[in-house]
Amino acid sequence: LGFGSIAADRENATLKIINSQGASNFQLLAGRTLGLWIVSSLFFIPAFIVTGIVIALQKNELTNADTIVRFLLTAFLYAIFCWIVSAITVVVSAKSNTAKSTLIKLLGILLLLAIILPRIAQVAGNSLYPAPSKLSFETAIEKDILKQGDSHNPDDPFFKNLRDSIFSRYGVTNADSLPVNIGGIIGSEGERLSAETYVKHYNELTNIYRKQNEVSKWTSFVNPFTMVKNNSMALSGSDFESYISFQQQAEAYRYLLAQRMNELQTKFISNAKPKEGSHVLHIDKKHFQEFADFNFQFLPIRQTISKEVMPLFAFLFWFTISWLGLLYVSKNFKILAV
Repeated sequence: LGFGSIAADRENATLKIINSQGASNFQLLAGRTLGLWIVSSLFFIPAFIVTGIVIALQKNELTNADTIVRFLLTAFLYAIFCWIVSAITVVVSAKSNTAKSTLIKLLGILLLLAIILPRIAQVAGNSLYPAPSKLSFETAIEKDILKQGDSHNPDDPFFKNLRDSIFSRYGVTNADSLPVNIGGIIGSEGERLSAETYVKHYNELTNIYRKQNEVSKWTSFVNPFTMVKNNSMALSGSDFESYISFQQQAEAYRYLLAQRMNELQTKFISNAKPKEGSHVLHIDKKHFQEFADFNFQFLPIRQTISKEVMPLFAFLFWFTISWLGLLYVSKNFKILAV
C-alpha cells in the first residue's frame, strides 16, 4: 500500500509543492509513516476487538489477569510491528527514484525477511546443534532401560533381587504368601527407573532444541518478522518454552497416574490366581473416580518474559531503528528525482 508514498510524489513533483509549504523532511516522512500505520491498523484492530470481546465473554479459569495482560501486550506488539513495517516502507520509498523500483525493492525485502532468512536460521541451528533422529532417541532410551533391568522379565537379576528382598522383608518364600501384590511393587519400581531414564534423555534433547532456537532468536535483530514471531508466540503461549512446560506437566501427570495404578494393584489385587466367578482382580470404580483431571497451568507472564529477553530487546531495537532510519533519511532527502 505504501510503496509509492514518497517515490510517486517525487515523480510527479508533488514533494516540491509540499516542501514549499514549510513541512520539514522529517515531518514529511514521519507523517507518511503515520498515515500508512493508520491504514494498516484497519487490518489488525478489528481482529483484536473481536478477540477482546471473546475474552470478556469467557467465564472460566483461563480468563484471568494474566490472560488480559498477554492480550494487551500482543495488541501493543502488533501495533508497533505495523509501525516498523510502515517506517521501512517509507524509508525505501524515500531512497528510490520511482514507485516501480520501490515496489521491486520491497518485494525483495519481503522475500528475504519472510522466507529466506528464517530458513537460513533454521538450517544454521540444525547444523550447529544437530539433534538425534526419533529412532536414535528411542533406541538410546531402550538401551539404558535394559541396562537397569526389565521388570517384565522374571529372570532379570535386578528385579529378581528386588523380589527376594520383598520376600525377606515379609518373611515368606513365595508371592502367594505376601499380604501385598508383588507385581504392583515391581511395576512401581520399573516405572520409576524408566521415567528417570526418559526424563534424562528428554532433557538432553530439549537442550539441543533450545540451542537451535537461540540461533533463530539472534536473527530477530536483523529480521523484524522473526522478532514479532518470537514475541507473539511467547505471549500467546505457543512458544518452545510453553511447549516444554506442557510436556513436563503432562509427563508428571502420567507418572503419578501410573504410580497410583501400581499402588492400587499392590493394595487391592491378590497374588493368588483368581478362582472362577471370583472378583479377586476387581478394583472398585470409586478409586478411579478419585483421580484428578489433568489441568495444564500456563507459564506466568513474568516467567514468559524472563525467558524471551533477546526477542524483547530486538523489539526495542527495531522500534528505535525505525525512528533513526526516518531521521537519517530525512537529512539526505532528495525532493526531485535524479
